[in-house]
Amino acid sequence: MSNVPDKPNADSEHPGTSPDFRPGWKPLLWFGAGLVAVIGFADLIFDLFLDALALLGDVIFIVVEGSEELFIEDKLEVWFDLSPRHAELITAWTITPLKILLGIFALRWLWRYCRTRLVPALTRWIRKQFTILRLSWSALWWPWKGVVVSMLIGSLFVLI
Repeated sequence: MSNVPDKPNADSEHPGTSPDFRPGWKPLLWFGAGLVAVIGFADLIFDLFLDALALLGDVIFIVVEGSEELFIEDKLEVWFDLSPRHAELITAWTITPLKILLGIFALRWLWRYCRTRLVPALTRWIRKQFTILRLSWSALWWPWKGVVVSMLIGSLFVLI
């Protein structure tokens, strides 16, 4: 008796492909619709990106400068009977180097995390998606390839 089944795996439509890779129309449709959406909403995406960067800059400014202005300098003025200028100088010379050092350590941790975990996971996901697209495209019958290409070009003309 042999342990090898007579039929190929029923989950895989194409023999020799992994069960994770399921080529077909769906990945091509998602890719085409996503490409058309990115091109169509490019101005909106760019504006949202600029607004997100402005918000990030405001948050960094509030975290770095707001804590000094609102809490530390006012308390130093009250506790030690200092002028606002002297309280600003004290915080600038004592707390600012600590914040810079903390920022360096935070950026170093973020860089290591992105380099060791986030970027490899993202690279694996992108390679998997492109492999699925490539298998889906190669499995298409040639007249359908012409239909897909003409639809993509036509949608670009409509959007532009």
